[in-house]
Amino acid sequence: HIHVGGASGGGNIYNRSDTSNYIGFSSTGLAISKNTTFTGSLDVNGTASDIAFVGGSMNFKDSNDYIRITKQSASAQIGLFRSGSGGGGMYIGGSDSGFRIYTEGFSQKFILDQSGNADFAGNVILNSRLTFDYGGDHYLEAGTDSLAYKNSGGGSVITLNASTLAATFKGSLTMPNYIIHDGDTDTQFGFSGANTFIVHTGG
Repeated sequence: HIHVGGASGGGNIYNRSDTSNYIGFSSTGLAISKNTTFTGSLDVNGTASDIAFVGGSMNFKDSNDYIRITKQSASAQIGLFRSGSGGGGMYIGGSDSGFRIYTEGFSQKFILDQSGNADFAGNVILNSRLTFDYGGDHYLEAGTDSLAYKNSGGGSVITLNASTLAATFKGSLTMPNYIIHDGDTDTQFGFSGANTFIVHTGG
């Protein structure tokens, strides 16, 4: 053991050639005056504030056994950025309304609230499917120039083709009144009332 200081429990260990480089001891903890490099592992026991910084703390084992960073403000962000000419990155953070992602200029691009609702500021690009996990796992699936609404068994219910402009329905098509010829509004067919079907051309 090395004992430093007197009855008060305080004292420093100095570098002989540079007294500004020291390890300080006090009743409240340990202070190191310079940057510290560890050649081996650093074991942290996991407390409420393993690392303290201005306005917050970081602990390596919270109540859920995960790393947690806490900032004492309405919103807290962590910036992840690359250096150099090809640099870039974004801020990720949280607030009382949910999880957010910001640009470096703090323009909000994404928010996920506590209820699981997500809001994107731009386009959402998917590889192929968008599945609705409610009432049978039906989904939208994109193909070559097409978009299909499918049931859980993979059967197409509706198919829209962007190349041919065709729409294909696998079941009944319910409409309130008429189907009107595009660009020729007085040519139409449909239902003018109950039990009545008409075809109207001009006039």
